[in-house]
Amino acid sequence: MTTSDSLANATRALHDIGLAAWLGGSMFGKFALNPAVRLAQDKSDRGKIVNGAWNGYNAVNSLGLG
Repeated sequence: MTTSDSLANATRALHDIGLAAWLGGSMFGKFALNPAVRLAQDKSDRGKIVNGAWNGYNAVNSLGLG
């Protein structure tokens, strides 16, 4: 395997990881987090919970998008 093949494989793998982080996070938010937060009675609590969760995921998303 040549150096350019190794580099191409590494960049392809990083691209796939970034895509998985972006898509997985978006799907989790849409189909799991947001519906679950609706169970909170107080609307201000809902905002705090959602903002806290997404702010915690920002580091993962930033690394994934590189």
